[in-house]
Amino acid sequence: MLQFIRKASALIVTGTVSIVLAACYGTPMGIEGYKRVLVTNEDNEPIEGLELKLMKDSTLETVMTNSGGESEFYGVYESETEDYSVEITDIDGEENGGLFDKKMVDITLTTDYSVKINKQ
Repeated sequence: MLQFIRKASALIVTGTVSIVLAACYGTPMGIEGYKRVLVTNEDNEPIEGLELKLMKDSTLETVMTNSGGESEFYGVYESETEDYSVEITDIDGEENGGLFDKKMVDITLTTDYSVKINKQ
């Protein structure tokens, strides 16, 4: 009788663990990562001080390009291949090399992006 109780307990515990694992692994989880964007002018020179907005249905995050023309967004995304848009805007006018056109770029998590924008 004691062996029966032990086996039954083991089955219950094992079944419970399987259910808990299935519940945890069956739930879609976000992917943590960076989206990097490098912005240059027509001469491949980096542009500092541009505003970049990461958007899905609304603006998720806003960052600025550094002196190397680089920016990065960090977050938890639904999947590696999910599409996002980045709106690039020159908000400092003539500073940092001139006034540049606004540009919209589609990106995913798996790729770093290099974007050229033109002066107005």
